Amino acid sequence: MKKRRILFFDVDGTLYDSLNKTVHPSTLSAIKTLHKQGDTVIAVATGRAFYMLDIIESLKPYIDVYITINGRIIYNKDTIIYDFPMPSDDIVRFKRQFMDQNLNFGFIGKHKQAIHTLDDYARSMFEKASLPCPTEDPLFNLEHDVYQMWAFGPQKAMKAFENYHEDYDVVPWLKDGFDIIHKDTHKGSGVLKVLNTLAFTKDEAFAFGDADNDIPMFKAVKTSVAMGNATKNLKRHATMVTGSEDENGIEEALRRLKFIK
Repeated sequence: MKKRRILFFDVDGTLYDSLNKTVHPSTLSAIKTLHKQGDTVIAVATGRAFYMLDIIESLKPYIDVYITINGRIIYNKDTIIYDFPMPSDDIVRFKRQFMDQNLNFGFIGKHKQAIHTLDDYARSMFEKASLPCPTEDPLFNLEHDVYQMWAFGPQKAMKAFENYHEDYDVVPWLKDGFDIIHKDTHKGSGVLKVLNTLAFTKDEAFAFGDADNDIPMFKAVKTSVAMGNATKNLKRHATMVTGSEDENGIEEALRRLKFIK
């Protein structure tokens, strides 16, 4: 029998309490209850690669679908149903631009990530973001597929990249980090691929998030839920606002939607 709905959850700041660096007990309980009812496909949509998701290890038994690296690799259970690395020409172009601006940058691969220079600042940034520390390998792209690139730099560096390649967007993370994300490959495109593969309609799909990179995902579904800690911009795109990540926000939203009692 076909399940009645599919729910897409962002990770950082949504399923994962970034403030306290944990999965909130009410979130774990709510997701576990949702899974037990058997009428919902539970999915995550994240900028993280799969190997970066140890922070939600307690939730993994209840998750069916993973949209990772902002839509670049999608898993249905243990099967990859979509795999789309960055074109090599784009990687070379961005790498050259990063080096010309003297920015420290990195690559996200399928099984690991790498950084040009692993210095103390980079280590602290990854620790702050609850991300595994990358290996130092400036030539990573020569032997591995690259699914996303990122860099550390000031606001002016981000502005310079905004007009550098018309097919990519610049999405900030933490204080000085920014991702380079293709305009046609993001959480929203990943959601649409999953809906098509699993035969769900937009009306049967719901999205939960907290950051601007969740906007494409919100646009791909009929009902979207912004966390209380979400950006003002994302809240403008949401059909509902719930409590914060550390204030039972997920549980509150699922109750208001009548998905759990």
